[in-house]
Amino acid sequence: MIQVDGDYRMPIDGSRDDLIRSLIGKRLTGLARSQYVFNGEADEVDAGDLEFTFDNETKITLELASDGESVLARDGALSLPEPFDLDAESHCSWVSVDLLQASRFAVLRHSILQAAYAVIGRWPAPVRDEFQIGWLLRFDDGQELTYFNNGDDAVILLEDTIPASAEMEILIREMV
Repeated sequence: MIQVDGDYRMPIDGSRDDLIRSLIGKRLTGLARSQYVFNGEADEVDAGDLEFTFDNETKITLELASDGESVLARDGALSLPEPFDLDAESHCSWVSVDLLQASRFAVLRHSILQAAYAVIGRWPAPVRDEFQIGWLLRFDDGQELTYFNNGDDAVILLEDTIPASAEMEILIREMV
């Protein structure tokens, strides 16, 4: 992490590229996300962390970084926080949602990861800081899945374009 004007931000990190790059050519066998639940009601705004399982049981998880802008890729399974009570009437919990059971994502089952692209957010001049705010993953059947940080909320898109931002320029960079 680097400090910029008293704020901590995650710089673009090549080790995340290496982790994602190691999955190219592997078959997707599982896709799950964490779902925040407050008093029995699911949060439909934040998509939560996203776990990919590949044919050799390799698991990676994409998650929002604590800087509020970046996305991290880490080796390992989805990790759900322990449930807790805020008070006698307020309960917080998390569940894992199998996205391959949802009809919209079922098309990705057994697809082979063909390419991965870094989604970069660039702040305008004079700052011009760049942060990796997400990943765009392309599968062998042409399907594209994008996971990105939209403020404080994770967003998962399937065959959809990242909405334009009035605050920053959005760039898609191929990994080399």
